[in-house]
Parts: sequence; C-alpha cells; structure tokens
Amino acid sequence: MQALLDSQQIKAEDVGGDLNRPISANYFIIHDTSAPNCSDMGKLASCEIRGEFPSDRGNANWNYNINNGGHPKKYPNRVDHVFTNHIGSSITEVNLAEHIATTKFESCVDVSEKLNLLVSVKNIQPRVGDPKIPDSGAKVNDFESPNLGFTNPQYERLALIYIVASSRRGQWLIPAFHAELDQHYKDGHDDPQKFKMEEFSKAGQKYIKSVTSL
Repeated sequence: MQALLDSQQIKAEDVGGDLNRPISANYFIIHDTSAPNCSDMGKLASCEIRGEFPSDRGNANWNYNINNGGHPKKYPNRVDHVFTNHIGSSITEVNLAEHIATTKFESCVDVSEKLNLLVSVKNIQPRVGDPKIPDSGAKVNDFESPNLGFTNPQYERLALIYIVASSRRGQWLIPAFHAELDQHYKDGHDDPQKFKMEEFSKAGQKYIKSVTSL
C-alpha cells in the first residue's frame, strides 16, 4: 500500500492515517455531505446563484474543493474520519483506527457494542431544495443532488481509501450506505444520493491492478 501511495504521490495522512496502525472496523460507511445547500440564503449561503448547483464544482478553485467545507476540524468538532472532494483529493479528520460515531445506528442503541465497528467517509456533494427557492418564510430542505452525483476522481479516491482501510484491517471491509444504516431511526438521512456502485467497483479494480503490478 505504501508503494502504491508513493507511486500516486499521495500521503497516508490524507487517506486515513498511518498505514502501520491496524484498525478493527468491519464496515466502510459511505456518506455525502449534503452541502453546500444552494437553496440556503443569508449567512448560510455559499453558492454563487441561489437555487443552482455551482458550475465550477469540478474545478480546483471551487471553495469546497479547497477547504472541504471547513474540514478537518479539531476535537470536539470532528464529524467523520475522511473527506473527499470533487477533484479527487481527500483529508483525514480522524484516524481510521479511532472511533467516531457518524450514524444514528452507532449512537442510539447498543453503543458499547459498536465501538470501532465502522469507519466512515464523507464525500463532498452539493444539494438544492425542492422547490429550489422556497416560498417566503418556508423552511429550506436539501432533497436534491446533482445528476452527476460523484465525479470519477472522487470515486477513485474513495476506492483508494476503502482499499487502504481494508489493508489496515487485514480483510475486505463491507461497504454500506449511511441511508441504509439509519433508515429505521427518526430523522434518518438519505445519503449518499446518486451513488453508482459500479463506478466505485471499477475504481477499486483499477487500484488492485496497480498494486499487483508494483
């Protein structure tokens, strides 16, 4: 894995932390950030045109590709293990070997039994509401994501993080969606939206071939 990262000029600290530090998780949870919400206004507004997805979200100069929505944050404001953005970069907020609850599944029932059971990755993905611009006084929602969903570079970085996590575990982790884990809990989430498992799998196969050729 270190040779693979070196060949890609990627630092271990950007894909979950020290490769020699083992993890005990069995599940790899995939989230999206549901942010920025381009239907927000006032202090929450972060998109150039309200109600429209950022036209530059695939460019390196898009603010969320630069600062990952203000992450990584320090304790006690950390929210996830790793973040990916639309240009295929990533940052580590919590080492994959450390526990942080990112789902209601982990924090609502049998909490002690679920310690270090899951590692999680948040993927930057903007949203707009339905309607895109609500009536005056109406609450803004975040129901809609772009039709593109995730970019190919983002799938590749997510797949690399998955392989890194699995190598540190010593076995393949089981991928799962945030929405599936929390569907039975109040205010459960709907992410990741428009996620294409075949693209994630294709990206993973690409890296596995790279490893075997090193």
